[in-house]
Amino acid sequence: FLAERAAMSVENIALYDNLKQSMMATLMSLVSAIEAKDAYTQQHSTRVTAYALKIASSLGCPYDDLQRLETTAPLHDIGKIGIADRILNKVNPLTEEEYRQIEAHPLIGENIVSPLGLEPDELAIIKHHHERWDGGGYPHGLSQENIPRLARILAVADAFDAMNSDRAYRRARPFDDSMQELKNNRGTQFDPEIVDTALQVLARDENES
Repeated sequence: FLAERAAMSVENIALYDNLKQSMMATLMSLVSAIEAKDAYTQQHSTRVTAYALKIASSLGCPYDDLQRLETTAPLHDIGKIGIADRILNKVNPLTEEEYRQIEAHPLIGENIVSPLGLEPDELAIIKHHHERWDGGGYPHGLSQENIPRLARILAVADAFDAMNSDRAYRRARPFDDSMQELKNNRGTQFDPEIVDTALQVLARDENES
């Protein structure tokens, strides 16, 4: 009886893992679909994930946190599937209403991935990656240590790649300008410690490329 129960438990775990992997693959296909609609942001999620993992590793984050980032960071912008293309690809400045719609994408993303059964810490990465160190971000205006650390790491990686890539409304900023912008926003938009580490990681990558 115990052997049968153990076998059933193992089988259920395997089925759950297979289901979760299938759902993750589906969500990653959605991410690819979002990026394919905009040539300016293709592979953005892949690059941001790579940056975030390198920064987190340099900060000494434990293995479990690196796994959380690796799972969740590729999905950080999945909520943009709920934002109209005319807003995402708009060349001219956004209106106040359009900007409010953009600000909704972290919450939309959280709702999309919730059925995966992700841990609260993983959902928080998606939900809070646009919060600011000074409390001026969204969706909840969290500040400093109240922002989950992994979300703070992702915020820096996301901002750097956004600046260092072509966008619909502007060309990519030079590497040095993007680095300077991180410095300029150290302690206001971004966690100072994470910026300091990111600057070292990004400079090392640039020198090695």
